[in-house]
Amino acid sequence: MFNQYLALTPENADIAMVNVVLEDLEFIVISLDQIFRGHAGEDYYNEEHTFYFYHLQNALTSWGAVINMLSSGLKRQKNHNDRARHLREVFDIDSSAYKWLFNKSFRNAGAHADERYDLFGGCAGDYNVLSARTPKWVREEILTRPHIRTLDTRNWTYATYDSKGQKICCDLQELRYEAYMLLYRISTHPRLRDSKLTHAPTEKLLK
Repeated sequence: MFNQYLALTPENADIAMVNVVLEDLEFIVISLDQIFRGHAGEDYYNEEHTFYFYHLQNALTSWGAVINMLSSGLKRQKNHNDRARHLREVFDIDSSAYKWLFNKSFRNAGAHADERYDLFGGCAGDYNVLSARTPKWVREEILTRPHIRTLDTRNWTYATYDSKGQKICCDLQELRYEAYMLLYRISTHPRLRDSKLTHAPTEKLLK
């Protein structure tokens, strides 16, 4: 895996699984960094909405994958919870220390976006990007009425709705920080220190 060989055994299976987590954490950091740099008018993006939500969807998908691998839940099967708990224990991960990264609401909102339309009887906007150039009346319309997904580049927040129709907002800069800190914590853990599959994050990811 990862173009490297690892003879998997029950004793080292956690190394393979946590390397998948590390990849997803890197995907989050890379995707959010692209968002923070902003749209530069690249020809292969239709326009800035395509650019921003292409990278945001990548981040959300990887975010959900991290949650699936490391988070327990009442509705999950016992073997899933056991695996998640085992990985957290082995790599000393305290989920309560990550306000955003272990918040399932945003993962659920993205995975069930169609149901959010149903909550509002189909009368909802979507894929909005707010910036300093956005007219005041447009901004007020988007922020005060149902819009399934909204990215605000003025403060780098992402807004959506939970299953009860309540608006929820995520600070993407804080999410990026948490993803990097967990990436660094796991990759420098003694369990992985001598693993040829793992390397510490680069300075490029730290910036």
